[in-house]
Amino acid sequence: MAKIKPEKASEKITITRFGGIRRTSALTGASASEMRNFRISSDGSLEKRTGTKTLYDFGMTIRGVWHGALHGVDYLIIVAGANVYIKLDGQSEPTLRQQLPGSPTGNVSFMPFGGTLYLFDGNNIYRFTTLSASASNSFVPALGYAPLYGDCWSPSNMGPVNEPFNALCTRIRIRYDNSVNATTFRLPFGALSLDRVEVDGVAITPNSYVPGSTSFSIPQQHAHGILSVALTLPSTYNHRSSIAGLAGSLLVADANRSIVLLYGGTSQQQIAYSAPVSNEMMKECNRVFSTVEEPLYFPLENIFSLTDSAHPIHAVFRDRNRIIALNDRFAWALEFSGDKLISYPLEGGVGCSSPGGWTLCGNHPVTIQNSGIFELRFPSGESDICLSESLSQEIIELLPPSVLQNGILAWFPGRSELWMRDPTEADEGLVWVYKRDQKEWYCFSNLYITGFFELDGTIGFGTMNGALLVPDETSYSDSGEPVTANYYSQYLAFSSPEDFKRAIRTTVCADTGGQQLIIITQTDSRSRPCSVVNRQTDVPLYFEYSMNMGRFRFLRFVFNVTGDSAARIYRLSMLANP
Repeated sequence: MAKIKPEKASEKITITRFGGIRRTSALTGASASEMRNFRISSDGSLEKRTGTKTLYDFGMTIRGVWHGALHGVDYLIIVAGANVYIKLDGQSEPTLRQQLPGSPTGNVSFMPFGGTLYLFDGNNIYRFTTLSASASNSFVPALGYAPLYGDCWSPSNMGPVNEPFNALCTRIRIRYDNSVNATTFRLPFGALSLDRVEVDGVAITPNSYVPGSTSFSIPQQHAHGILSVALTLPSTYNHRSSIAGLAGSLLVADANRSIVLLYGGTSQQQIAYSAPVSNEMMKECNRVFSTVEEPLYFPLENIFSLTDSAHPIHAVFRDRNRIIALNDRFAWALEFSGDKLISYPLEGGVGCSSPGGWTLCGNHPVTIQNSGIFELRFPSGESDICLSESLSQEIIELLPPSVLQNGILAWFPGRSELWMRDPTEADEGLVWVYKRDQKEWYCFSNLYITGFFELDGTIGFGTMNGALLVPDETSYSDSGEPVTANYYSQYLAFSSPEDFKRAIRTTVCADTGGQQLIIITQTDSRSRPCSVVNRQTDVPLYFEYSMNMGRFRFLRFVFNVTGDSAARIYRLSMLANP
């Protein structure tokens, strides 16, 4: 009896939730092998990304941006190359205010502290002059707090160190108890100058002082009470270079202290942290030296190397009552014991392989490491264990090595997106984006970002050509250039890859915003496009088309949308006939 071969049934794939980029995928999955400028919405639809707009163009790499109020005046300050641009509230454009000496490269950081704005550029430490909203306001080298080096010293025998040197300056103060009515006072060092001498708070004129002498004298009529001297030491006591190269800053403020911690820059293996300066200490210092308030005080003993120059510190952030520091191989916890910061290593093999390769996603840090991108968790504020979860297992084989070496991160909480960019990549302007709540990756292009900066409640971008950009949620172009979006699916086999198929009927539900949507169906040997345009209405377009693809086992689809309007793809269905 002859056997009748059963007729093969049609096979159908329906996608209502589109997936992100994955290195591998099930043959019936909905993920992408490649995508550009589509983001995945919370409902799983594909949505063309919004655009960016240029705020200002400086023509050189933007190293840092600060926006805030000082003494009631709103400032926007940008460091581009060696230039400092400042925009006051009400002005239309930033104006060039000054040029900083030293290398014009490397990130800078700003820190409002104690009523003063500080700038750390990896060459020097500056404070901003803000006595008024004046066009002459600029950054000048910070002198910092002049410590009370000796207190209640004996005129002849001196005494113990009360407040050690400040690495920022060569100014110190000494207070003597002159109950013995002495006229000669020993100095611990030969001074460059005696800047002020007081008896019981009243300025006096000392006898002639020879620079470099280790003693000075006063007239007999002033030989009583408490004598205070303010002096400047010679350059041999200048320790500024030990911290001037630090460009990263972190404010550590709690119920016990408010200090600044420095790291990174050209002194990459070092950590420096300031000592608290009370209002009374600052008031006395200012009175003696007649200077503006500068509460920044870095005792020499508060500067230490945490690692070696071959493995610099790339990330420092707070975790509960601790500070976490990372280089490319290790993590340390730093905690205060009294006024001193002690460090100990954390277990877990985590690190940060790139300067700028970390950010906080909510309360949890994410870092770029040599083996991928990881979210870090610390089970307890006292534990020496650090847990890590890989976010990049689906794309790690697709990432160029330079991303892990140079990548920078930024967190956009409103969209639950983590952006990662290699600032040295100049071919496509590629940004890798992780949708955290959906655990999906996708890519944006034509964004040649070299730095991320907090700016007026959002994230600004510095670009390779020196422009400062901000997201523009009302536009679908990048500074006038329309955004083009592409989506390449993985190859699909329907339910029976062993069987050949020939004809395809495709249905799509989309809103093209009046733009042209091109849908390309590809097999291993053929590629067939179909294009459609719908009107700019609130009603999505539902359309269907059929085509003969020849014999095939696997196929994929490609979406391409051009133009400067919104576009969204909700659903795709493909029916394969034998």
